Amino acid sequence: MAVNDETRKFVRVTQRGQATLPKEWRERLGIDAPDEVVMISVDDSIIVKPLRSLEEVAGRHGDALEEGEALAKLQEWNTEEEEQERADERNHGLESENGSNL
Repeated sequence: MAVNDETRKFVRVTQRGQATLPKEWRERLGIDAPDEVVMISVDDSIIVKPLRSLEEVAGRHGDALEEGEALAKLQEWNTEEEEQERADERNHGLESENGSNL
């Protein structure tokens, strides 16, 4: 992919880790506010993609999942992610107390 003014934007990240997606990109990708995106870390890059609603996903995949199954799977992933974040926070607290980085 060629990098040019359309594919490169400089964005400031605040002290709280927040960044604003450029308006023309949000419009092109159909990202409204408030909305959610999925961020994917690949090597030294971050990919930001719109997170589609269950209705949009179901429309694309038809009868691939039973009613309620998609929502249950998303809730399961969310719970796993929250548990991992809590474990990471606990581990970080232990590292700070011991004065070492694992």
